[in-house]
Amino acid sequence: MSDLKKNLILKPDHLRGGFEWDVEPNCKCGNLKTAFDEDILFVSNTADDESYQCYVFLIDKQGDLHRSNGTPISYCPWCGEKIKVLKKQK
Repeated sequence: MSDLKKNLILKPDHLRGGFEWDVEPNCKCGNLKTAFDEDILFVSNTADDESYQCYVFLIDKQGDLHRSNGTPISYCPWCGEKIKVLKKQK
């Protein structure tokens, strides 16, 4: 595990594998699902109208975290489609 990942403040159930999808990440370019699968994007336990809040950890050019708690995103960073994901309720 990289030092960067060790320093991230992540709750275990925000990671892929800590829950099951009710509505999986999907977009027209297909990069959204890959980004969740590769732990580039994460999903919180907070839901808004139709989706759980998603976020990304941004780093600066020196490799330092821009924000230690992530930056919320609502649209696919590659194609701009609105993100809609739902976790299965247990």
